[in-house]
Amino acid sequence: MLLTDKLSKVLEAADLHITAMFMEMTEEFGQVGFWRFDPRRDKHSWSGQVYKIAGMKPYEATIDTEGVMQMFHPNDRVLVRDCVDGALNHGREFKVEVRIVRPDGSMRYVKFAGKPFSNAEGIVWEVFGILVDITDYKTAEAEWRHLAETDELTGVFKLRRFEELLQNEIRRCARSGRSTSIALIDLDEFKEVNDTYGHMVGNEVLQIFVNKLRGALRDIDVIARIGGDEFALLLPETPTHQTLEPISRVASRLRSIEIDNGQHDIAVSFCGGVVSISPQSTVADTLRLADSYLYTAKKHGKHRLVSEAGVFNLWRPSQEDDDSGGPSSRQLFS
Repeated sequence: MLLTDKLSKVLEAADLHITAMFMEMTEEFGQVGFWRFDPRRDKHSWSGQVYKIAGMKPYEATIDTEGVMQMFHPNDRVLVRDCVDGALNHGREFKVEVRIVRPDGSMRYVKFAGKPFSNAEGIVWEVFGILVDITDYKTAEAEWRHLAETDELTGVFKLRRFEELLQNEIRRCARSGRSTSIALIDLDEFKEVNDTYGHMVGNEVLQIFVNKLRGALRDIDVIARIGGDEFALLLPETPTHQTLEPISRVASRLRSIEIDNGQHDIAVSFCGGVVSISPQSTVADTLRLADSYLYTAKKHGKHRLVSEAGVFNLWRPSQEDDDSGGPSSRQLFS
């Protein structure tokens, strides 16, 4: 009997040892830390991995409620406090993604989760939880999102991201009543550039074009490449009559550009269609109307811009196109 009891204790100790080893391996390889909070004594207990994630050493850390709260990013503390209060006062489990700021100022993204345990009277006597370092995942996610949303050659957004931003802007315009415009732009006879100088030079022209756009537009304006030589602009809080000036500025800067390491000097032009966003319109309707204006512009020749106000020559922005029959550009800026 004594031998059996001793054997049971040995097996129990071995089982506890294996469990401890498993938890230690889980912490190390999964970057998972375990924590416990006793609200009756305001006592916090952390595993070694929590200290590691927080960038602290056990003898350096002040583990009380206020010290724990200071560990979280200032913008996340209200959320963390609400989660803990919900667990203590209402017995709610929680799982949120927040940021912690290490003593050296570096930041880590973590998944912070907890489960309350109550006695027979429903009083929470302990909250047990985990802290998972998800910084690497967040970094990889951001990189994949960047690749999915950004044109590799020019560094501007792709069509899908542009449509998302346009949808957001339509909602914002519906709330604020402010004017916003979009423009669709297509380079004139870009195929001839590729055929004459090669695709490497063609790529260089596209990059120069985007740089000229960036130089003429504001930080809040959005540029997207939606096709080979087609681009879209989102111009928040800009009525259509105010779009001619920055777009014609880009056109003038492209009339003479050096390409292929300065071996050639060429003129690049483009046509554009500009429309004002309507709070009642959809993304598809807005793009369709801008595309129809772009088509009209290209029918009038090179370096033309079309809006509801008429057809304009981007190389002579002070004058309305002779065939437009619309108002003059002076009326556009009135």
